[in-house]
Amino acid sequence: MIKDVMVRLDGTSEDDPRLAAASQIAEIFESHITALFFNVVPDGFNGAAAHHATKPPFPLLIAH
Repeated sequence: MIKDVMVRLDGTSEDDPRLAAASQIAEIFESHITALFFNVVPDGFNGAAAHHATKPPFPLLIAH
C-alpha cells in the first residue's frame, strides 16, 4: 500500500494538476501527501541575497 505521496510544486500553473493527481492517489490509498516546493535558482546566483528568497504561493503545513 502507498502511505506517503510526494508531489513537486514550483508555483506554476502545473501545480494544480499535480496536486489533484496526488490527492486522488492519497484518497484511494488513505495516505498522506508531502509537497516539496522548489525555487528555480537563476544562473549566476551567488547566495548573497538568500534572505530575499521567494515565498511559496500557499501556506505551508508542517506536521509534528
